[in-house]
Parts: sequence; structure tokens; C-alpha cells
Amino acid sequence: MKQRSWIFFIFFGVLVVLPAMQAWATFISPKRVMIEDKERAAKLTIQNGTDQTLAYRFEWEQRAQNPNGPEVVLLKEGEVSPGYKPLGDIIQFSPRQVILKPGEHQKIRFLVKRPADLAEGEYHSHFLIKTERVDEDQIVQEANGNTVSGTLMVRANVSIPVFVRQGATSVGVNLKSASLTQIDKGAAIRVAIGNESTRSLYIKPELVCNDAQTATLQTIKLYAEAKSLEDSILIPKDFAYGSCSSLKLRLLGTDDFEYPNKMITEVNVTR
Repeated sequence: MKQRSWIFFIFFGVLVVLPAMQAWATFISPKRVMIEDKERAAKLTIQNGTDQTLAYRFEWEQRAQNPNGPEVVLLKEGEVSPGYKPLGDIIQFSPRQVILKPGEHQKIRFLVKRPADLAEGEYHSHFLIKTERVDEDQIVQEANGNTVSGTLMVRANVSIPVFVRQGATSVGVNLKSASLTQIDKGAAIRVAIGNESTRSLYIKPELVCNDAQTATLQTIKLYAEAKSLEDSILIPKDFAYGSCSSLKLRLLGTDDFEYPNKMITEVNVTR
């Protein structure tokens, strides 16, 4: 798996301590895990960025994008969603839990075990990180050596997607239309996308004025199970699109192995 340099900075919660307010934060890198065909392992690093000792517990949860997007929803146990393939037993991780003092970090290792008859395509689940503050005076040692806490306070959770690709996958994105619109928060681009991709994408939309000036819009999540997507994406307030004689919307890949910051498709914006 290619190393990615970004850091995911997450505020898990806020603990009010009179007279000051302390923010809880955990650093996670990378912010999503993508394991390509024939790759067997990956890793994730978390770091306690607070001045409190925190307990981290890990498990899987299933989140699928609606067939018509853009919402990614949490599925109940046993619930299915069209086109969605969870990771199931093809991946394992360790450790299952850890306690980190302020500034300490921990690597989480993922190991993929692909059955010989595993069907081609993409499988994904979300790696759930549960965080709780620990009273250090109450930390105890289990018989197996794992450190756990006796007193835990203020729970907060976050999850990141983990993708495993099997065999060849492809990108088939059709940007059907892009038009100017107004929403409550300001000017936006209304996009309609058709999707025949067999792997998930994180897409960077760029608004291009007169084939020169550009503005980067909010990232679009397009999971493999979503066959279409319609959404309104805010335009930065400092982008003077009104003076553009030509206005286009480009969709670029981000961390995709085939489209690393390369254009997937573009279309003229209608007014």
C-alpha cells in the first residue's frame, strides 16, 4: 500500500473543566485505508493529541452509500444494501484495544486473507475507534497482559473507511450535468453523476474560469455501490464566477492509483 502523508485531525468531544474548556483530539493517519489487489497488509497510526490518558477500543461497523447517494448510512446488524459488499472475515486487525498517554501513538495493523474463491470487486467496512478518558489511578492489568481501565468517562466514537480490492477494478464516472444554483449557505454547483465504477472514489471537484482560474470544491464521496449521485456543492465566496465567460466543472481523482490528481471528466456549467 502506498504511504500517504496526510494527517486526519479529529475532535472526539469536549470536556468542560472549570474554569477552562479542554478539547479532546486524536490524530489519525491515513484518513482512509485502501488495499489494492494482491496487497495483503496495511497499517493505520493513531496518536493521542490531548493531555489526558485515553483508552481506544476498535471494531468494525458497516456503512454503505445509498444507491442514489450522497448519504453514507450505518447499517444495522444483518441489514443489506444493494451492491454493497462488507469486508467480513477477509480482514483482521491488531491490537483490539490500547491505552495511550498524552502524545503517545499506536500502529494498527490490518492483514487480508483472501479466499481462493473470493469474487472480484471491492469490499469495504468502517473501522470504528471508540475513545474514553481513563482515570490513571484505576488502570489495571489483565491476565493476558492487555491494559484496560476500571474507570472510563465521556465516550466518543469515529470511524474511517477501509477498502479491499480483489482483481481488476475500473472507473466509470459520467458527469451528466453541472449547473449554478442557490442554497441556504450561498451559491453552489448542482451536480448529477452516473456511476458504473467497480471501485470507490474520492473526487476533487474543480471549478474552472476561462480555462485559467480554478477553485477547489468540497470532496465528493462516490462509493462503488452508488450508481448515481445528485448533490449541491458550495462555491467559495471569494471565487468571482460571475465574471467568467467560460465556466467548467472538472472531476479529479485524489488518492486513486489510476487517477492521482488527474482529471476523470469535465463538463460545462450551465447558468
